[in-house]
Amino acid sequence: MAENEPDGEELNADEVRNLLPENGENDDDEESFGEEDLGLNDDGEEEDEDEDEDEEDSDDDVPEGEHRRGGILDVFANLLLRRWGRLQRDRDAGSVEQPRQITFDPTLPSTHAYLGDDLEEYRGRVFYQEGSVMRLPLILLRGIVLMPGETIPFQMSHSVLTSALRAAMARDRTVGIVTDRMANGEGEGMRGLVGTTAEITSMKLAESDVVAGFMEIKAKAVGRQRFRVHNFRRALDGHLDGEVEILPEFNEVDTLAPIRPDWHMRRKQADRFGCAVYTHHARWLYRLYDAEELRKRVLHELRDWPGVVTTSLPSDAATFSYWLASQLPLDSLRKLHLLSLNSPVARLRESLDLLSRCSKLCCSNCRAHIADRSHVFSLSTQGPSQAFVNPGGYVHETLTLYRVESGVRLRGRPSTENSWFPGYAWTVIECAQCSRHLGWKFTAVASSLKPEKFWGLTREALVPTFDESEVEV
Repeated sequence: MAENEPDGEELNADEVRNLLPENGENDDDEESFGEEDLGLNDDGEEEDEDEDEDEEDSDDDVPEGEHRRGGILDVFANLLLRRWGRLQRDRDAGSVEQPRQITFDPTLPSTHAYLGDDLEEYRGRVFYQEGSVMRLPLILLRGIVLMPGETIPFQMSHSVLTSALRAAMARDRTVGIVTDRMANGEGEGMRGLVGTTAEITSMKLAESDVVAGFMEIKAKAVGRQRFRVHNFRRALDGHLDGEVEILPEFNEVDTLAPIRPDWHMRRKQADRFGCAVYTHHARWLYRLYDAEELRKRVLHELRDWPGVVTTSLPSDAATFSYWLASQLPLDSLRKLHLLSLNSPVARLRESLDLLSRCSKLCCSNCRAHIADRSHVFSLSTQGPSQAFVNPGGYVHETLTLYRVESGVRLRGRPSTENSWFPGYAWTVIECAQCSRHLGWKFTAVASSLKPEKFWGLTREALVPTFDESEVEV
């Protein structure tokens, strides 16, 4: 794939436009667009969206001729990018079948080997009493809603973020993760927001420049408990320090247990809800709110996701409900709503409803059809969705799919550097309609590795579409 591409500096569409003649004059200034920017680093979509909004607001002030001229320049820019091999159609999109064989080791992605093998491991678990109020260093992550039990990696050099991790290590290795979709970088709008405590399980601190005070921290943390932010303040070293309350988890009890005879469950194929005849409610009503029954229905829906090992999934209702919520391709608001629910049964019921009605995955910017829900598959023991971090420190919740539709295109060359899936080379993909960064295409380096190709889409770039018909849960 990379052999057919010419050498030279990488340019995006806007920079190619700058190279085109304007008013009959040539622009001799050329800006380089490094391969690192085309890699796993965030392309700054939020900033692009803001710029697009500003441009839309000022459309009335632009003469009609300028609109035509801008459109023509965009066409020429994309033509030049295609001519130079930097922007090309993904020929595999829309044509890949479900993999019949998977030889990739599913334990590799969860190790986050790209962070290195020299991280110091920590033992023990930290749990707080439900209802207790304490102060925790807070980290705001854009578009990330961490669920209890979910692993999140860090690779950061920003002084404010590293000071938060160092403050956590000085206490009990616990930080609070809050989604920045609902709050700006200063914490405004964060009061009352629900977040998750994250216990640091391994970390490496490297002082790259002691004189300048520059530090790089690589770490892995695991979500533990939900909390609600009461208030917050800015610490002297710059990180956010919040007063949080640990939220309780209400586990439903078996309401039929007091009237169920002991001999009833000793019978073969006994119906746990058979004794409902002694109550004023029908047995189907008890099934609707039974965690075990809901788990069976979820596993039935997950049959459409190849590679998901249902036998290794958590059996505990609360843990299973959090796992399911972390795997669903939902937007941040829906995931935050699931996190705020204090009942595993309520969380399972809503997750099952969303899972059963979700049909397609679309671009979050232009709503172009990107993939179907049935195209989701798992290459990790954690499931089809997992959080990864790029060298720039940006965390992506990445959903793996064995197929995408023809509405995507490739940008740049394949690279194996810092690959989240060892043995695969990644190539940036974007929406062919609006150029929104969608994720990466992964191609196997060795012919013996199966599947030969798959796609990893960042959850923030996707929005699900739901069938209008209501599903009884």
